[in-house]
Amino acid sequence: YDESLPTQIIFISSMPLVFIMGFIWPSELLPDFLRNLAYYIPAYHGIRGFISLNQMGAEFRAIMPHFWALLGLWAFCFVMSMFVLSIRRKRTIRSL
Repeated sequence: YDESLPTQIIFISSMPLVFIMGFIWPSELLPDFLRNLAYYIPAYHGIRGFISLNQMGAEFRAIMPHFWALLGLWAFCFVMSMFVLSIRRKRTIRSL
């Protein structure tokens, strides 16, 4: 077992995210489908909002679209997880 394997897997799997966030490549030059995909990644809104507040001196109301997007993603994931748990619970009850 190689101890560095988990680090390598995380590094390789996070590289597309780093590109989409605009750290290495300007996000304005990315294809439209990748920029649209970024809106469904919670890290995009968190990073953009945090940078706006911390580095650019934005007020909280200026980052409200990112806040609402994060809240919407949370609500969607919460509803989907409750849906999956209810299906699993029904399957468990049937198998008994």
